[in-house]
Amino acid sequence: MATLSKNAALRLAGILLFLLLSLILTFMGFYFSWRQVHSPDWTKGVALVLLLPFAAVNQIFHWFTGPQPLSTPVYHAAFLLSSIAQLLYYFTIFTLLKRLVRRVLRSSAKEREGERQ
Repeated sequence: MATLSKNAALRLAGILLFLLLSLILTFMGFYFSWRQVHSPDWTKGVALVLLLPFAAVNQIFHWFTGPQPLSTPVYHAAFLLSSIAQLLYYFTIFTLLKRLVRRVLRSSAKEREGERQ
């Protein structure tokens, strides 16, 4: 029973850490994006990478509605879909990074084991 609650607490901590990190990265992307208005610099690329799902969903909605600003209900729908896509984007990146780190650690452990023999 104690192990189950410990596992649940660890899982909840992991979820909260993921959401917090995703929120921080998204706000950083928004900051770098807004900063381009007054002083364009190298952070334009960083903003694009951090906000790629928002840019993609925005582009898709503008393909259908044209270049004019989105109406309020359409804008809210686009923002909701972009937010969900943003979380999936970061989840995919973090999952791939986690697997990559495991693979590197596993291969380095095998190399050390091979050197000992």
